[in-house]
Amino acid sequence: MGSERSKDAMITKAEMETLTKIDGKILPLQRLEDGRGITRGIKSVEGLQYAVNLTSIDLSENEIVDISPIKNLKGLTYLELDRNNISDISSLSELTRLEHLNIYNNAGIVDLTPISKITSLKWIDMHYCNRRTKPVNVEKLSELINLEFLSIDDDFVRDLSFLKNLTKLSTFSCNNNYVLDISPVQDLACAAYNDWSGGKFFNMYAQMLDEDKVFSVASEGEVIRIKNPVVGCEKYVEKINEYLKESGEDVIAPALDISEENLDFITIKFDYSKNEIVITVKANDTTESRQKKVLLVLDYAMYSLKINISIDQCGLKTL
Repeated sequence: MGSERSKDAMITKAEMETLTKIDGKILPLQRLEDGRGITRGIKSVEGLQYAVNLTSIDLSENEIVDISPIKNLKGLTYLELDRNNISDISSLSELTRLEHLNIYNNAGIVDLTPISKITSLKWIDMHYCNRRTKPVNVEKLSELINLEFLSIDDDFVRDLSFLKNLTKLSTFSCNNNYVLDISPVQDLACAAYNDWSGGKFFNMYAQMLDEDKVFSVASEGEVIRIKNPVVGCEKYVEKINEYLKESGEDVIAPALDISEENLDFITIKFDYSKNEIVITVKANDTTESRQKKVLLVLDYAMYSLKINISIDQCGLKTL
């Protein structure tokens, strides 16, 4: 508003209408009272409804809950509200010029319906958008055909079929979710692999299964075969293996990483001919039962799947 202005002076409606950009990063960061986070001290956006000519707002790292005052700011193209306490984004539904939206690390965002028709959107970061408490209905993004950047890490995502029509997507991050079928993003994965230009980016580390793999094994021992749950990645695997071969590497994808070296009474290998994990449990020649828990990781370079294995083997029966 001007450096000559008194800090106690009232702001007029006319002055609010002159604003085109608000950047909260000019405010210093401070610790929250509970010591568990940081804030720039803003708890309310009341009054911004009068700044009708705003095109850009950055109010990251605050304590904002209610964003309804900005619902009629139809000129907004850039909006950063990450690291606040927002759950309801219904006020964004009429911001039809919005191109950039950052809502990651908020209190409880689960419903993306309000932004599902804003086809002007090109950039969305909404990872960890309810602090990993509930699944987010990411399928509502299926009509955002102009999206180029999307981050949905830690949002309990299981299905990427909503991405099949988002052909402009060039940066995609989906770490720490439950996706087993990567076919909707396989072309992007192929394009991004070993691309150092920065034009394409793909990250899907640390996918998980819903449940651990639990096996009860007799004392005689057993060979356990687990079908590789990862599908829709044939072209991507071929791309990885071509590069590894050209680099002189004596490995192929997927690599099988095991959490510990001492496996005691079991051995674990990957059977590439059958696309299966093979666990061999040796015979138990004692009367004591024995247990083993192991974390396996199927590593496909920019995609990986974590599998928790639990084996409970009986001991010899006594007469």
